[in-house]
Amino acid sequence: MSGPPSRLRSILGHLVPSSPSSLGAPEQPTHLNHIHQLSPTLFLERAAAIEPCAEAIYHITANGAVLRRSYEEFADRARGLAYYLVKNGHKRVGILAPNTPAFLESIFGIGAAGAVTVPVNYRLKPDDINYIFEHAEVDSIIVDEEYEDLLKEFREKNPKVHILVDLDTDDVEGELCGPFDDAILEGLNYDHEEGNKGWLGLKGQCEHEDDMLAIPFTSGTTSRPKGVVYTHRGAYLAALANVIESGLNYNIGRCKYLWTLPMFHAMGWTFPWAITAVRGTHICLRKIDYPTIWKILKEEGITHFNAAPTVNTLLCAAKEAEKLPNPVRVTVAASPPTAHLFEQMVCADEKSADTTRAGTAGPRPPFSRPPPSANDTYGNITGANGIGTPGSESGLNDIDNWIGDDSDDLSAVNTEEAKELMANPYKLFLKQMSLNLYPVHVYGMTETYGPITKGYHMPEWETLPTHEKFGRMARQGHGFVTSLPARVIRQDKPVGVLEDVKMDGKEIGEIVFFGNICCKEYYRDAEATTKLFEGGCLHSGDLAVKHPDGSIQILDRSKDIIISGGENISSVALESMLAEHPDLLEVGVVSVPDSHWGERPKAYITVKEGKTVHGPDLISWAKGHRSISRFMVPREVEVVKELPKTSTGKIRKNVLREWAKAGHHTSH
Repeated sequence: MSGPPSRLRSILGHLVPSSPSSLGAPEQPTHLNHIHQLSPTLFLERAAAIEPCAEAIYHITANGAVLRRSYEEFADRARGLAYYLVKNGHKRVGILAPNTPAFLESIFGIGAAGAVTVPVNYRLKPDDINYIFEHAEVDSIIVDEEYEDLLKEFREKNPKVHILVDLDTDDVEGELCGPFDDAILEGLNYDHEEGNKGWLGLKGQCEHEDDMLAIPFTSGTTSRPKGVVYTHRGAYLAALANVIESGLNYNIGRCKYLWTLPMFHAMGWTFPWAITAVRGTHICLRKIDYPTIWKILKEEGITHFNAAPTVNTLLCAAKEAEKLPNPVRVTVAASPPTAHLFEQMVCADEKSADTTRAGTAGPRPPFSRPPPSANDTYGNITGANGIGTPGSESGLNDIDNWIGDDSDDLSAVNTEEAKELMANPYKLFLKQMSLNLYPVHVYGMTETYGPITKGYHMPEWETLPTHEKFGRMARQGHGFVTSLPARVIRQDKPVGVLEDVKMDGKEIGEIVFFGNICCKEYYRDAEATTKLFEGGCLHSGDLAVKHPDGSIQILDRSKDIIISGGENISSVALESMLAEHPDLLEVGVVSVPDSHWGERPKAYITVKEGKTVHGPDLISWAKGHRSISRFMVPREVEVVKELPKTSTGKIRKNVLREWAKAGHHTSH
């Protein structure tokens, strides 16, 4: 029997007998001249060709010298390293270093050699460092001299792996110094001997865009760290997304980017490539030093930086803090404050009348038309806190890698103000604005090349009631321009069945991702890869709702949802509600077993100085709270002196679970 398509073909055949049917199989192209393989390594060669004299790198070296390099020098050094790697046959290159020029040059040099970069967090234990380099099968390692001792055991077990040490010193500015620089010179000489092919003799233009470019590792919070395979194509498209979403080349010429985010963390969110693509200046930092950062902010005209919440807070509380002459865009990541908390902060701040309320008319931030949102200060770059179900291995605890307690000099910080700002996100937001720092709100994970969604502030929100306005600010927003939309799917469906939750802001599901800026796989871990991409999407392990406007809002990690008597309780939501008690400083909620209900919430609290709150008092108060349902009220509350936190100030839920399991009933 003839169906509609065949009937249509018959009609078309009568009308246009000489024309091929448009409903048939598409014609195969006779060439691929309209396609090139995407690789971000090409950005450096391009930048040096366009503006060879533009400043590419500013750095204070390990011996205190100020180093400035042009894009021509940057490109020459990366090219020299690439030829050195080619000459010696190195294909898998580890990097163990802070944010130095050598790290940047290595990223591009390794890529141009057709090799794979394996960046490692130098704050890890030697055992984890050894495991990562062995699992990634590196044949060479570029290491900063300060961290060379971390490789002592690895070198003994792997004597064939070549170690190249960078001194990060310049006795005379611009001169070669040490083994790493010697290798660059050797590579440049090799290129000369082979006929001066320059970049044409390398693989800045990769052969296959789906090939591995880098293997950054997750934090390994519940097991060994996992290697996340980044491809040339994925890194290229993620870098372009960051150029657009962070406004790296919007109305300001070439950006000046301060490297407070570790380059080893998800390849620095692909910002090494993004900054280079727009011929920006990389301001490198060996460590977090607040007086130095403020000096650079004031003197070097910084336009952008990414900061962990703790870094951001302590930066605002530094004694050197003062309003900058030009605006700076700050991309910040952590757990977002709730609408309840913002509303409370606004009311408290209005009473003090010593700052301007957010949401009133005022100067617009740079780089974007709508005014900034208070929530932007606490954007979210989380993913999983462990492998999850199925989930990923990066995310929440990955942020712990951003700073190390031993690397921060707090002598220049007003610690009392810092504590107040940490406890009061709204005041932190206002403090930032007063310093000319404008925050951006993003969310993502190592498996998505860093950020993959952004909260886009809408001008019409300014006319909304305060609580509703802040509620919209507390969302993780929409997918990046080079990504497919993030989805929130129901969890009660069979594997492979992807059904979206209602767009009502109420039904809870798991955030999943698709498309260009999802990683390819976990390196040498087929089982974990299968779990990560179960059903044809990348599982975040984060539970969220989707609002009518399509924006997503995270509620909790899948394992932090408490199921009590069949009711789902978000520990994050309950913490926010309990934190509205006027005498509480901080709240952490975890699940404990219950013989009748299966699970129930237990709250650990700290109390403001000079105040007293007992467990029964808070339970009674919670029962009368307008937003806390009866089944959500914790039956057990424990008052502690201090909640366990990560180096970035996040509450360590795993420690609270251990406390609960051990039956702690004492102050800690």
